[in-house]
Amino acid sequence: MESLEQNKRFLGLRKFRFTDENTIKIQHKNWRHNLIYMVDVVALGEKCHHRFLYSSRALFVFVVTLALSASIYFSPLVDLLGLQVWHSLIANVFIALSFIALVAWLSSFRHERIFKMQNSKIPVIWIFSGEPNGRACKTFIDYVQKRISHRREFLKLTAQQYSAGELKTLRRLVDDKVIPAKEYERAKTKLLKLSDRQ
Repeated sequence: MESLEQNKRFLGLRKFRFTDENTIKIQHKNWRHNLIYMVDVVALGEKCHHRFLYSSRALFVFVVTLALSASIYFSPLVDLLGLQVWHSLIANVFIALSFIALVAWLSSFRHERIFKMQNSKIPVIWIFSGEPNGRACKTFIDYVQKRISHRREFLKLTAQQYSAGELKTLRRLVDDKVIPAKEYERAKTKLLKLSDRQ
């Protein structure tokens, strides 16, 4: 069976393994959580999307701490209030904090490849691009796409059956805390409308 294991510094461990030819077992583990869930490939869209991400929180902290250190260094109030002794110490603390935030922001940069659900377009599989190497990553993605295509050809399901299967998979992902309940409710409405139209 095809599998892929990825370990990215500061972002955690991701494991993908086919338990049979049609079901992927996925594990996302980092300092905050350890998610383990299963996805049937028939519920996935064949296209593998690309996205670039970074931590907006770390960027915000970097900008704020840098602005505070600059304002302390160049503030005329320092001289007026007689705080010359403390101002460089406080400014240096903020500069150190901004440097830490900058390192956190730069280390949060990542390219991901994503598989979304066929009809609701909710992302459910996130793969670090090029981890552990470009060839292993591409081989696994190609295998997933091949299994999606084969499964669809074999089952020959109607649009209503696809929607029902996707809804069942999404319900399971909500229970496993992979996607939020609000996202499930939006997808449910969309899938039911899609089923009614067919």
